[in-house]
Amino acid sequence: GFAWSPDGQRIAFLSSRDGYSEIDFDIYVMKVNEVGQSGEAVRITDGHNVDSGPSWSPDGKQIAFFTRPDGGDVSLFVVHSDGTNLTRLPVYPYNGLSPLWSPRGRHISFLSANGNELCLVDIAGALDGKADNVSCLTRRDSSSDSDFRWMAWSPDGSQLIYTDGIGGITIKATDGASDPRPLPTVGAGARSGPNSISPDGLHLAYTLAGLKTRRDIWILPMGGDRKPFPFIATAAVETNAKFSPDGRWLAYVSDESGRNELFVVAFPGPGGKRQISSGGGRVGTWI
Repeated sequence: GFAWSPDGQRIAFLSSRDGYSEIDFDIYVMKVNEVGQSGEAVRITDGHNVDSGPSWSPDGKQIAFFTRPDGGDVSLFVVHSDGTNLTRLPVYPYNGLSPLWSPRGRHISFLSANGNELCLVDIAGALDGKADNVSCLTRRDSSSDSDFRWMAWSPDGSQLIYTDGIGGITIKATDGASDPRPLPTVGAGARSGPNSISPDGLHLAYTLAGLKTRRDIWILPMGGDRKPFPFIATAAVETNAKFSPDGRWLAYVSDESGRNELFVVAFPGPGGKRQISSGGGRVGTWI
């Protein structure tokens, strides 16, 4: 995915625009103003071949991402927002994907590289070099043909929402105090993946891949009748929808131009979309 800054003024995303090949991704940051217009993108990693991320710390000072340094195992790193102080966080034996900083700032959730486990790394413990800094919340049923792949934190950091092993969406308390429970989505045979929850906790944006569509962005109200509805549904692939910190914008990735680019659209509308990347944009985060 991609991420907004906590103040909603910038977006961090992955792009190969300055890479050695189309699969060499680095992290870029660009400013976005209150009407969705963007500024120049600035690269903050250099030749790291970022695998997944970025995700911003709640204070906006650091970015977490997974990469393969020197072609080795996938490793979790954090870097300051100006590109300095690159630090590896040990998560052995869990090679991972899709890091997501918790709203409280104490943990980074991630998916094990094989898609079988949804885990949390204790950041302070990892920085201190403790061997037991990773705990896993759930494990995929070995009989399933799907993995977790997508996840989102609740605004207060008490719950994680993730794709279950059969393409639905599940919510689970991070303290283990309650059993996981499914959330309503749409369509037999469709696969859903949570992208983000609005800051007020009232709406979940998720990606739906169905039998008649490629990928579209749907909204699930978290209260009331909880009836999902399509928000962005076209012939293109739309995915990785992220609410801005003030809840007024939804950023997402679309391949409508023939390659993946970042767009923003007013939420809940009305208002047209704006393309805010050029030269390709794969995943990102408001910062």
